[in-house]
Amino acid sequence: MKKTCIILSLIALIGLSATSCNKSCSCKVWVAGVSVDSYEVELDQSAKKCKDLNTFVESEKIGKSGLECK
Repeated sequence: MKKTCIILSLIALIGLSATSCNKSCSCKVWVAGVSVDSYEVELDQSAKKCKDLNTFVESEKIGKSGLECK
């Protein structure tokens, strides 16, 4: 009985840790203040947050240009 509980606990722990590592971000490509494309991307080891993927700049005359992820 103890072995069964330990095995089930280990399986549940492995399952939870595997699902918590995969996080996806919703990203938009902006050109001159207009969103021209959007897609989903999964975070890897180089980025810890979706905001780490942002490359956009914003100006009053042109608007946003670049990649914005949330």
